[in-house]
Amino acid sequence: MNIMNIIRYIKNYSYIKEIYKALFSLTDRKDVSNLPKKNKLILGITSLWVTIPLTHGIFKWIQYEIGVGQKSLIIILSCTCFSSLIFWFDARSGILFHKLDKICAVNYVACMIITSIFSNNNSILSIDICILLLLSLIILFLLGDLCFKINKYDYQLIFHILFRYIGYWWGHLLLVLEEKNFASAIAILSVGYFGHIIVFNELIRRKHLIITKNMYWKSCVILGIWIIICGKVHLLVCYSINFNYYTKFIMIKN
Repeated sequence: MNIMNIIRYIKNYSYIKEIYKALFSLTDRKDVSNLPKKNKLILGITSLWVTIPLTHGIFKWIQYEIGVGQKSLIIILSCTCFSSLIFWFDARSGILFHKLDKICAVNYVACMIITSIFSNNNSILSIDICILLLLSLIILFLLGDLCFKINKYDYQLIFHILFRYIGYWWGHLLLVLEEKNFASAIAILSVGYFGHIIVFNELIRRKHLIITKNMYWKSCVILGIWIIICGKVHLLVCYSINFNYYTKFIMIKN
């Protein structure tokens, strides 16, 4: 399918409407209040990881170095992060932030697809990679949905975390530009992402911690500090010291 055919499908709003209805029908059947508190906590606070591509994207926006697609992605991703963070704090099906979380997530994926097709700012993100990322998201979403239905909540958490991981890197490829060492970026941020989840999960399990509302926001602060550390290591390792805007950012932080 070439780009012109894709545009024709996008212009046919009936297809888009049916896709949205199918996605929402899947999630509407879920009663997320049944999820363990630990799962809700992890799914909530890990929403903060998207602040890394958001920060890079905003810096590029200030420099007028990104297009309309990336700007739209920044706005939608900001709304997605906020709605997800608030929703998982007190996750219940049918509440306002549950609906917002679903709307933002679906639009985030849609925006990534459209931006990937028309953006020429990143040579790494080819059409083949976009298709692979989209198929990965669909498969992980369906596996997570299946595990939820059969009450395998630990597996549902794993698939949801992996679903977010793929979504994160797609957004990263669109917003975090001109990295000199992408392999190092994957290594650093993946260790930070999964390392935090594993350590956090083990602490809850071994210490038999009681998850409270105060713990949710304290965990957000702790993860926020960890993300800043990982983000700074990413900047130092994956960008040239002569790279103008990011060098200024490192100097400000120091």
